[in-house]
Amino acid sequence: MSDNLSLMPHQHIHLWKLTNTPYNGIAIFDDVGTGKTISALNIVKQHLANNDSPVLILIPPALFDKWGSEVKKWCGLSPKFSSVVNGEIQLRDGINILSHGILQSQNISSIPDIGLLVIDEAHHFRNPDTISSKYAMEICRSSFRRVI
Repeated sequence: MSDNLSLMPHQHIHLWKLTNTPYNGIAIFDDVGTGKTISALNIVKQHLANNDSPVLILIPPALFDKWGSEVKKWCGLSPKFSSVVNGEIQLRDGINILSHGILQSQNISSIPDIGLLVIDEAHHFRNPDTISSKYAMEICRSSFRRVI
């Protein structure tokens, strides 16, 4: 985390859980206002410190500003805003942010390898029959570690 910021004790548990699970993924179901975003960014920061593979954060369009400012605040980095070009999700080094809406409006044929995937508001993908849920599952399969 950034030098001037510190986590609450309960926000450290998610990194420990991800590090110690044999499943390469965790779900954070804490109550509203408990710092789920900050807990996820703690995992992102640790991933970037130990890996050179990209991070993808999949978010609802309404949360772009919130996540952008939180990434800068807690990770000290500016996120890159991803898109789909010619059917391929475009990722760069570091932290990439992609809108849930892209999964509804684009034909995705190629998904790069993702070191860490964070899906905010994952309940948006609860209907397995929707195209966005199918793409979300494919993105999960292309990710080494997952946080929802």
